[in-house]
Amino acid sequence: MTTGEGGMVLTNDKSLDKQMRIYRDHGMSREKKYVHVVAGFNYRMTNMQAAVGVGQLQHLNDVLSKRKHQEKRYRKLFADNMKVCWRPNEEWCDSVHWMSTITLDSKELRDPLVKYMQSKEIDCRQMVYPVHMAAPYKNNNNPDDYPVSSSISLRSLHLPSSLYLQEEQQTIIAELIYDWLQVNG
Repeated sequence: MTTGEGGMVLTNDKSLDKQMRIYRDHGMSREKKYVHVVAGFNYRMTNMQAAVGVGQLQHLNDVLSKRKHQEKRYRKLFADNMKVCWRPNEEWCDSVHWMSTITLDSKELRDPLVKYMQSKEIDCRQMVYPVHMAAPYKNNNNPDDYPVSSSISLRSLHLPSSLYLQEEQQTIIAELIYDWLQVNG
């Protein structure tokens, strides 16, 4: 066995397929059962998980339609607010609006706005950090090499987007954000 780039342990077998099968089977040797040769994983679904997933897929179009409606409504509510921008959507694609995410002018605004919304019992959340900031990759990357993803991440927050969110609730959320930005932005 050798250690490859990024600390990945490689088996003597150069077949990528065989190596991946070892990783996906808890890192167990293909030759000797229950002998772990690498730190592996087990992301395979159980039959029960697969059955639940198939059942959920029957409702996917309805869920996506509701999310798309929420995003359109939020965009309409924030249309006159120049302190908020949205990720661009191209005509040639149909985005999955799993979360409605706004981006602010300045990274200094995001965390105080999230805290303010939480004080109003509204769960806005910061956007996830870019991959280059994650612990396994942090030491091997210069943050200055990724200014766009860093900037967007640090300026963005996710708005509430429950399937049960009512239009009146969206209006309240938008008004609170708009008012806060008038004073603080």
